[in-house]
Amino acid sequence: MPLDIEYLFLKRNPFIKLTFVLIIGVVVSYYNALNNSILVGLFFLSLALVLILFLQKKWIISYRNNYLFGILIYISVFIFGLSYSNYYIHFESETHFAQLSNHNSILKGTCIEAPVLKKRSVQYLIEINKVIDGHFEKETNGKLLAYFPKENLDKLPQIGDVIYFKTQINQISPPSNPQQFDYKSYLNRKGINHQAYISINQFTIEGSKNSFYRTAQNIRSLFIANLRKSGLQEKELSIISALLLGDKQSLSQEAKESYSKAGAMHVLAVSGLHVGIVLYLLTYLFNFIFGKSKNTFIKTVLTILFIWAFAFVTGLSISVLRSAVMFSFIAAGSVLKHKISIFNTLALSAFVILLINPLFVFDVGFQLSYAAVIGIIVIHPKIYNLLYVKNKILDYAWSITVVSIAAQISTFPISIYYFHQVPIYALLSNLFVISLATILLILGIISIVISFIPQLLFIVYWLLYPVIFTLNFIIKTIADFPFATINSLHISIFEVSILYAFIVITFVYFTTKKTIHLNISLGLLALLFLSDHIENYHLKHKTDFYIYNVKNQLAINITNSNTNELKLSSNDDYDKKRIIRLLKNNWGFLDAPSPIIKTLDHKKNYILTIKDKRIAIINTSVNSKLAPKLVNLVLIGFNAKNMTEIATTYPSNRYIFNNNIWKKKRTKLLVDSRNLNLNTFDISKDGYWMLDCN
Repeated sequence: MPLDIEYLFLKRNPFIKLTFVLIIGVVVSYYNALNNSILVGLFFLSLALVLILFLQKKWIISYRNNYLFGILIYISVFIFGLSYSNYYIHFESETHFAQLSNHNSILKGTCIEAPVLKKRSVQYLIEINKVIDGHFEKETNGKLLAYFPKENLDKLPQIGDVIYFKTQINQISPPSNPQQFDYKSYLNRKGINHQAYISINQFTIEGSKNSFYRTAQNIRSLFIANLRKSGLQEKELSIISALLLGDKQSLSQEAKESYSKAGAMHVLAVSGLHVGIVLYLLTYLFNFIFGKSKNTFIKTVLTILFIWAFAFVTGLSISVLRSAVMFSFIAAGSVLKHKISIFNTLALSAFVILLINPLFVFDVGFQLSYAAVIGIIVIHPKIYNLLYVKNKILDYAWSITVVSIAAQISTFPISIYYFHQVPIYALLSNLFVISLATILLILGIISIVISFIPQLLFIVYWLLYPVIFTLNFIIKTIADFPFATINSLHISIFEVSILYAFIVITFVYFTTKKTIHLNISLGLLALLFLSDHIENYHLKHKTDFYIYNVKNQLAINITNSNTNELKLSSNDDYDKKRIIRLLKNNWGFLDAPSPIIKTLDHKKNYILTIKDKRIAIINTSVNSKLAPKLVNLVLIGFNAKNMTEIATTYPSNRYIFNNNIWKKKRTKLLVDSRNLNLNTFDISKDGYWMLDCN
């Protein structure tokens, strides 16, 4: 008797369950370093059991055995998630270049991504292929984030170039101040843990490797060059380059801030929105050509080919690749729409993406893309059907508005968690942005197709200008509205979970109209307010003393929910603004008010008393004739002289060395401290310090 899939426990929406289990395994592994050899052994053992039991068809048909078979599959996928992500995060193989190289080694690598222009340098991602140390050569692996000088752009490598170089390799540092973006963890999830600066005389280019990425980037560069020849003004050119080809390097800071305030920044990064628009346009086009119900297979194949062609032209960035995979599965799922649900198709696409790299689950783009698509699929029809609009233009405007509403509802918890802000006028801006972005994509794709016919190309660019100008004007106008964004919003993972549970249960209530669902959603809302109240109560009764890691500056901070006193050694307005930008996320997290800034004389010593804590700030010589004053903390600053005198005059269990001490002097003071067996902490090396004053 052939095995009927209906008897299997996983017969209904299997990939929703399997992807969920895989994600749990990845998350557990990320926060726990596990023995990879044991995990691999357990995975193959569980897989062998699954295969053996699968062959016992009569055994599986039994409901009880079928249930156990399903559980065993989940266990196998969970262990696979543990093992696979553990390899990415915690396992650095013996052939990794960091294990085999030293300061005398020559490294051979390939530039695997297009260069990115930074303020003072050019950033490259290099795959290290070989380590050469004298006569010793070893094939190796691993990725290195490299920075080259910006002054000699014509001499720098391009994507696909093979280079030999010799320089100092450093581990990427963790955040040096509280609530800063954790760049180390962000890169770690991409398999990058080391960085280096390579000067113009420290490398040589030895040929290049042809690859899809190199070809894609060359084509992308060609189209960008054609755009530059079109006569578009720089402001409009930068927008179309970003929207169509993902080239954001020429975007001004003003443009980025305007789009961010208006809640339309997503339009400037080629990703899910753009691929989704392309899918929508292709579906409409092929339905018009072939008919809605005919040649479904051909339409699907052509749609997927065009999606990947678009991904190729835009440079095959990670976000575009991820979106292309997701929407390819959605397009393919439309062929089987009577046999498979859209949610199972989405889950399958996520499963495949996580097989490519399990750490994508932590990528904010991955999370926002799937949250937005699910929200649009689930919420859009319900809201759209609340209002019937006879006029086609108004109906289109209503539909676009509902798409924006659905996407905003499904993504705002994630947005608050990562970006700590809510654009107030996002619904208004997206009403125009999605429509105008669609027009720009159509014109942009046409310009790509006819890019080698200058006469026709001029007409397309003539049409592009008013659309881009209108988009920029609308975004700038909305961004200038009062209270365009609510900033300094901070929520925990727990609160994100409560928000999503509230959204889901509230939606279920409006579908079923059952009182129990209303009560649960109100209970979740009460739990959210209770969590926020407990957190605020804790912060209100908490006073902290911070020493921040600010280069060449003394920056100390006394905070609670009522006061925020920032003491700086500089009175320069530029320094103040720079430091405030650096620290504002921490103040938002602490629910602290705007800072009161005071200036400390960096040539004087101070004693601060905060509640029952005493802190000595030593910027110059101390009076060793004074009786010893026991303090909780000693901050060694600008021009401290003698560690023996400091330790004798101010006995403490901790001596902190600030970042404004000259390097040579700091080294001497640290050596003296070790000789005196003092407990020390170096701000410049180890980051900020916080003293709980409660």
